[in-house]
Amino acid sequence: MIHTQRRLLNRLETCVRVSRSDESEIHIDFDTVLRTLLEFGVTVPPRQFEDTVESLLNEKIVGKIEANPTAIKIIIGKLMYDVSARMAISSVEVLKHKLKMDESQES
Repeated sequence: MIHTQRRLLNRLETCVRVSRSDESEIHIDFDTVLRTLLEFGVTVPPRQFEDTVESLLNEKIVGKIEANPTAIKIIIGKLMYDVSARMAISSVEVLKHKLKMDESQES
């Protein structure tokens, strides 16, 4: 039986596409990443998560590593997993935010 963390990492890796013609061209399907995280019970602020991942990719990976496409997917999947673990929001915080939004709309 595959451990939950390994399953999540595998799913995150599938959200990364490396161009066959230019291995420096990387695409991440953030909509699928966010849905996958939610399926595993991890809630993150979407825009902040995407900006943080992009910033870390530019800082740590772009132009600094030479690896095959599979290794790049694994590295990026692990990076997204680590960022989501640091940015995770509890369900209580989500409910508080939703209540605050509802109250502000009623005013």
